[in-house]
Amino acid sequence: MGTVMLGAYDYKRLSMIVEKLKRGPYEERNLILRLAEKLNRSVVVPPEHIPENVVTLYSTVAVENLTEGGNHLFTLVFPGAQGENRISILAPIGIALLGETLGTVVECQVPETTLRLKITGLLYQPEAAGLLYV
Repeated sequence: MGTVMLGAYDYKRLSMIVEKLKRGPYEERNLILRLAEKLNRSVVVPPEHIPENVVTLYSTVAVENLTEGGNHLFTLVFPGAQGENRISILAPIGIALLGETLGTVVECQVPETTLRLKITGLLYQPEAAGLLYV
């Protein structure tokens, strides 16, 4: 688990979520603590300095499931905005992908197993599209 890169705007919003929810129910608290750990090991830069190969909030990411097989597309969103191909930043997969780079293999604990996912594509990233404060 190395460092990850986050834009200052995303970092601020995610830190506020952590502070608000860290005293919640145990399952949610565990996920909040995972996100807090990721924030603690992140390098924070202005959004305009985020490289195009870094997964940020609202990025659409292609992954290969190395554990179970198959390819998936996920767009990282805030809690409550989940839907088809949209995954909450507080879900284990969302936390694992955030701040990582194209080509990285991440591991994430889901209820029944540990998944290994390889980031194979970054189809959309708001910062690369010039949307720095989405």
